[in-house]
Amino acid sequence: MSTVPDRRKKREKRGLRFSLPPLRLRFRPAATAYFIVLLATTAVISWLYHDIDRTFEKVYAEFIRNQIQTVEEFAGNIQNQLKTVVPDHPVERLGRDEALRKRVNEILGLFSNNHFRYVYLLYLDRGKLRYLADGSWEIGQRGLFGQKFDPDNDVWADALREKKPVYSMQKDFTGLWLTYYYPLTIWKEPKTLLVFDISIKAYQNFNHLLTPIKKLLKILSIALIVLLIVSLVWSLLFYLQRRRNSIDPLTHLYNRNLLLRIREHLDLSDTSVILLDIDHFKRVNDRYGHDTGDRVLVHVARILQRFTRADDIVIRYGGEEFLIFVVGLSDRNEVIRIAQRIHGAFPENPVRIGQEELNVTVSTGVVPVPGSATDISEAIRLADKMLYIAKTSGRNKIVVYGEENIRNRSLLFAEISRAIADGRLFFHFQPIVATDTGKPVRYETLARLRGEDGRIYLPAEFIPAIRGTQAYRDLSKQLLEGAITTCLKKKTALSINFDINDFLDETLFEMLYDRLAQNPEAAKLLSVELLEEHKIDDFSLLSEKTRRLQELGIKIALDDYGRGYAGLNYLLHFHPDVVKMDRTILAKAMESPLIVTVLQSLQQTASIMGIKTVAEGIENGEMADLAIRIGFDCLQGYYFGRPSETLHSTEGDRYEA
Repeated sequence: MSTVPDRRKKREKRGLRFSLPPLRLRFRPAATAYFIVLLATTAVISWLYHDIDRTFEKVYAEFIRNQIQTVEEFAGNIQNQLKTVVPDHPVERLGRDEALRKRVNEILGLFSNNHFRYVYLLYLDRGKLRYLADGSWEIGQRGLFGQKFDPDNDVWADALREKKPVYSMQKDFTGLWLTYYYPLTIWKEPKTLLVFDISIKAYQNFNHLLTPIKKLLKILSIALIVLLIVSLVWSLLFYLQRRRNSIDPLTHLYNRNLLLRIREHLDLSDTSVILLDIDHFKRVNDRYGHDTGDRVLVHVARILQRFTRADDIVIRYGGEEFLIFVVGLSDRNEVIRIAQRIHGAFPENPVRIGQEELNVTVSTGVVPVPGSATDISEAIRLADKMLYIAKTSGRNKIVVYGEENIRNRSLLFAEISRAIADGRLFFHFQPIVATDTGKPVRYETLARLRGEDGRIYLPAEFIPAIRGTQAYRDLSKQLLEGAITTCLKKKTALSINFDINDFLDETLFEMLYDRLAQNPEAAKLLSVELLEEHKIDDFSLLSEKTRRLQELGIKIALDDYGRGYAGLNYLLHFHPDVVKMDRTILAKAMESPLIVTVLQSLQQTASIMGIKTVAEGIENGEMADLAIRIGFDCLQGYYFGRPSETLHSTEGDRYEA
């Protein structure tokens, strides 16, 4: 088995291995920018909130500096005036001259007010402070000359010692806020201080102005932080919920919801599609139970994660189907090697069930770049076709769409042509039973080809190789002749399959019409099942041709309805007699009440239009019961009979309206 490339192993060691789509698909630029702005704004506001106190401390310090600056200007003016009035020996002069004391008090009083409540002079006398003069705002509280002054701290000593102004903060209960000590230098002795006591009202006014602003800013900051946190949490919850909606709860791979989100982001020029289906998964559920079936699904999911690249997108596409988008890889050979690595990993990694090892295999359809798809839906559809070929040709295979597949088919073309020419084309018949009786009402004619080695080939193994060629026309002619002969001989109602595009082939259509026009009895027993392979834009020509066949008594059935492009337009334009619901739809309805409701609505619509309905792919009684409950008119599948060469008489023609 191929090993994982060295570069991928290195990436895994670096911790860069992800099972999820790359970030460029999960996050749009707008969402990323939103989260960045949100986080940045939250960080800024948080910083501002914590910085508010520091900011107000700076404002408060600036307010104090402004106050001190004013006081220093006052102190300078007072000192200049005192130098003129009392040039020297202030204690002696003021002690004996009452008029001089009054004059000095008046000078100090000029600078006192309700804000600067106390303005006075102190002098140091044998380690004690005494009043030299006092011009305080309240005359009754002025100190007397020589009166002892008892300060409540030792800041004044620092002013005298350092000969620099200092200030101290007062207690609120003193009615003062700040005391400023200014050492005078105009007198050598004694040491004197000019003192200003600033009222607490100054601080109160300041605080009264700024406190509401401070509270408001804090409230706004808290509110913004809370709002941003709520927005962030809400955004995170929204993202997680959106992510959960896109995650399969069992395998933890993405589910089909992801396709709606990434459809526009995938570039088909470098995106390949790999579609896998677990072989015989139903047998696992039937034999071991659904718990073991779940273990198998998880096991397959882990292998797909392990053997895909970091940029690849792995999706649980259906019950046992897995879809892989190989992104950013334009080398088709490398894409095929990825599919081969995945395919080769299963034999070496069995699922252990007790003492038993369960070998899991998968069928794989690959559409490597560039492919022929015009959009991602078309690419998936092509991969589904390749998967169908892999399943119908023996399973446990990889079928690649493109040049390799064409070359392989061209090798078989000559053998297919010889087999048709040699008459090695034969038919198997599968019963279509009535819902109410369980008895056959018609048989579907299924072509088989016997190879030179005796192997029997199914239509998916040889029809794609010859479609559009003369060999295909020869095969169609033999199929029609065989059906006419059989229904006339056995008096049994049969259906034969044609692609809608076969009707655009004039040679094919005229051959079909002429042969049935020549055999009116056979025309009444035959129905033509149309299978669409490509989207139809112009229904007018096809509608006319189906109408011509219906006029011969031939019934028109739409086969595999719901699998491809067939929709309500087909019912309205073709006016078919029968609609055969694709087997995958009913299988999904087993797990989805919503699909059951849709099928019931479709059944009612068909009934109103006079269209009979057939449920294909009935494999067990549970599916049959569901189809009956929905209201299908007829049933078809292995549960009622596998394709064989045996024919029984039919119970009338239940395709009649």
